[in-house]
Amino acid sequence: MYEFENLNYDLNMLIDIHLKSMIIQNYFRRFTSRDKIIKVSDKWKVLRVLLLTQLSVRDFSILSVNTKIIKEWNNEPESWIYMLTNCKGDLVDIMSEVKMGFW
Repeated sequence: MYEFENLNYDLNMLIDIHLKSMIIQNYFRRFTSRDKIIKVSDKWKVLRVLLLTQLSVRDFSILSVNTKIIKEWNNEPESWIYMLTNCKGDLVDIMSEVKMGFW
């Protein structure tokens, strides 16, 4: 426990609790982000190349800001890769839906 001499016991305990919770949150954030990076990295490279070849930079930036699209890219990259290679008209529909605010 870290103790500050000028503070009373209750404040020292509160500071100690906050410090420990910040350490736990930091470990949790590192653990979850490492898991996502490892899980998605290979498929993400293929998906990103396909997206950048079929979209303009402006359209890609519109999609990459949308949190629901990012979740889809992380959870189901195979379906996006399949769509980009086989059903190119669907990407136009998704872009129009995003611009209208349906996503």
